[in-house]
Amino acid sequence: MKEAICFEHVSYRYNEESDWALQDVSVTIERGEQTAIIGENGAGKSTFAKLCCGLLNPEHGTVTIDSKEIYPLKNKEKASLIGYVFQNPDDQIFLSTVEKEISYPHKDYPDKEFFHEVVSLCQLENHLDSHPYNLPWSTRKFITIASIILQKPTYIIFDEPTAGQEKKGKEILKNILSYLNNQQTTVLMISHDMEFIAENFKRALVLKETKVIADDSTKRIFYNEELLQSSGLDQPFVPKLLSSLYSVDSEVLTMDDLAKEL
Repeated sequence: MKEAICFEHVSYRYNEESDWALQDVSVTIERGEQTAIIGENGAGKSTFAKLCCGLLNPEHGTVTIDSKEIYPLKNKEKASLIGYVFQNPDDQIFLSTVEKEISYPHKDYPDKEFFHEVVSLCQLENHLDSHPYNLPWSTRKFITIASIILQKPTYIIFDEPTAGQEKKGKEILKNILSYLNNQQTTVLMISHDMEFIAENFKRALVLKETKVIADDSTKRIFYNEELLQSSGLDQPFVPKLLSSLYSVDSEVLTMDDLAKEL
């Protein structure tokens, strides 16, 4: 069995009268990879994510996870395979304390050590007795992330997790990605934050007008100015700076890369 998310010629539209939301997408994301999904609003990123999770059924083609077609599976089996952290945490939160919220899907889960490990990872130790809606929106994001991680899915999708986060929140998220990488949890992240993507992801899919127009390393993508401009994406600071000065080695992508070169 090949452990991967596989799209094979997938197309989807929300109703027969609407335009296509995703067209003829074929892509494979193998177990353990961390992949960014980038593109302008309306490019098809969220539709791609919902198809991955089996929330939508493709009109054409197939979406499989570990060789299983995802949409027909029961919800419990879907949840064990793939978790989806929504862009808006308020779409997922409904209980009266943080502890109840992140524990809810795991009532029979005996691993208290793992629970506290995840709570610490998401820096929620001081909020367990708080009502989620008394906490900042940025903190509520980590409540939903903790809940998903506790399910131990093989794959996790993050939808715009850096939105509304300041430096501290992005550092927590960076640590979460490192932790998941060590656990061999496959991560897909939708984001408009090109700096964060450049610093934390080695691969990206670029969507434009409902199609995947690039599937490459972030280093090659972020030095492809024509691709970025046509896709409405910002070039991260270091590639933009170096591209404006001279022809550069495309291995230089972040400030850490630049410091090593200097």
